[in-house]
Amino acid sequence: MQSWLVVLLLACVALAVITALHGAYTFITDKRENRQRDLARRIGTLEEARAKGETLALAGRDQLAGQLGNLGAWLDGLCLQAGGDTSVRTLLLQMGLAGGGALLVLGVLLRSPLAFLGLMAAGIPLVIMINRGDKRSRVISEQLPDALDLMGRSLQAGHGLNEALRACGRETPPPLAYELARTWEEHNLGLDFRQCLQNLTARNPKSFDLRLFAGSVLLQRETGGNLVEIVDNIANTIRGRFTLLAKVSALTSEARFSALILGGLPIFVALAVLTIRPNYMQPLLIDPFGRWMLVYGVLSYVLGAFILRRLSLLRT
Repeated sequence: MQSWLVVLLLACVALAVITALHGAYTFITDKRENRQRDLARRIGTLEEARAKGETLALAGRDQLAGQLGNLGAWLDGLCLQAGGDTSVRTLLLQMGLAGGGALLVLGVLLRSPLAFLGLMAAGIPLVIMINRGDKRSRVISEQLPDALDLMGRSLQAGHGLNEALRACGRETPPPLAYELARTWEEHNLGLDFRQCLQNLTARNPKSFDLRLFAGSVLLQRETGGNLVEIVDNIANTIRGRFTLLAKVSALTSEARFSALILGGLPIFVALAVLTIRPNYMQPLLIDPFGRWMLVYGVLSYVLGAFILRRLSLLRT
């Protein structure tokens, strides 16, 4: 057991050193890149929008994502879906800190090879990024009907689709404003309109409403038709779907409350036992077989909570 403890402590120290070096490298490179962008802005070698970092600025792909291949492309896509505020480099740094910190804490507390399960905590920043992307997609879908109404009024006033996109990018609140404004800027800089809409859907793959809008617009440009009527019909369809989802959510509120109680009951019972009789649960932390049972119980609890969530919560 002592040899395992030595190996565990050495692994913790090595991971901590690697994480610290990576953090220092990230800080230095980010500071250098910011200095270069500021210098380029001063001498006028960058576009004004890119230098100011405004809403219409084009976002370049993370260099580290390109070096990581398919994995980097996937992580870069997650960052874009979450808003593009976090780079792949920062996400990997957060994952390293979470995994290394959990490994160090469990190594000190358990003093067992089971402490290596703390590396699973590296997935927490990834889960948070995925949840941010899901939340952003829902917000975009909620904002899209009002934006389509504004687009329809702009088209009725005699403006073209490109100018209607620009008006929506100015008047619509973020995050939808950023996506529409970026689509307008890409087209304004010479990119084909079909490619602009494909980029819009690629940045938001979880938003079915944006894909519906992009597909309808492209079909109308090829076959003709009343674009104002198409836009209004899409807005009414999205509103009707949200109304239906709200009714379903109200009808399933009892099931969601039951899932919340069932999910919190094991934690409440464990805390109550630890408060009333602390010695009762010591074998789970001291005995090796008890530790394995504790790990199995935690994994089973996480799996059960996930199944309850899938059964009771409304997934849009």
